[in-house]
Amino acid sequence: MKQLSFLLTLFYLNCPAQVAYKKGDAVSNLPAKQILNFTESSTTLNKLQGNITILDFFGTWCAPCIKALPELQAYQTKYKTELKVILVSTEDKNKLAAFISKRQPFAFPMIVDEDQIFTNAFNPPSYPYTVVLDKNLNVLLITNAADLTETMLEKFIANGKTIAETKSTIPVIPTEIKRDTTMAVYNESNNILVKLSQDFMYAAKTNEATADYINRLKDLKYDALLTGLKNDDDKKAFWINLYNAYTNTSLHKNPDQYKNRKAFFKQENIVVAGKIFSLDKIEHGILRRSKIKW
Repeated sequence: MKQLSFLLTLFYLNCPAQVAYKKGDAVSNLPAKQILNFTESSTTLNKLQGNITILDFFGTWCAPCIKALPELQAYQTKYKTELKVILVSTEDKNKLAAFISKRQPFAFPMIVDEDQIFTNAFNPPSYPYTVVLDKNLNVLLITNAADLTETMLEKFIANGKTIAETKSTIPVIPTEIKRDTTMAVYNESNNILVKLSQDFMYAAKTNEATADYINRLKDLKYDALLTGLKNDDDKKAFWINLYNAYTNTSLHKNPDQYKNRKAFFKQENIVVAGKIFSLDKIEHGILRRSKIKW
């Protein structure tokens, strides 16, 4: 894969050995060293939190993340005195600022987590990844924004205790969500390969059929992959989308795999353009440019 010459910024998605916050844990007052769309340029989680706080791990490359924003905004507007929605992204500050400027008025503060303090603390296995906290910063629920209902929020707000149960600490994707391509906030790429990765990720996140996408990626010509990803943004978006899509596809088939994270991320069962990968190889060999894993 050396021919791909990925000149990407460090984008840490998951470290299998990392112990992440889980449901019931008390979260420390994490520093937000850079923050956009807020009255201060840096702050702490304590200063951002509400009686109920939603931390939504977000990427501008993540179609389901963008698709969830209107609903999160509706919750923020309705429960503005009780609820705080905070987005967390590891992307470049200027790119995030441009994303916000195109969507004014923008309802949420955006933590620029380039040093990955929040990301390493919660260690999301895939995106979107949403954490609900009570007023004492105890984890009430780990899910994704699409699964978070108004009924859940009303109960959380009423008593500050967890009401809804999840089967595991991985995101659970509702099967009834169907893609709405008319939504202006869903920015599809003009690059054919990136568009393929976006569609694959969206199908995986919404538990739709993914076999066709997997076969198309498997049958890609290697030269077409080299020439089709024309710049660093395309390369990063393509591989991040595949990372998330394959993670969700595997976990939908067998959620118990995630109990042995080391084996799950090392399993070499991903074929792209005739090359065989594991999730670890995508993350550490491509996205992190073969940096030492630990």
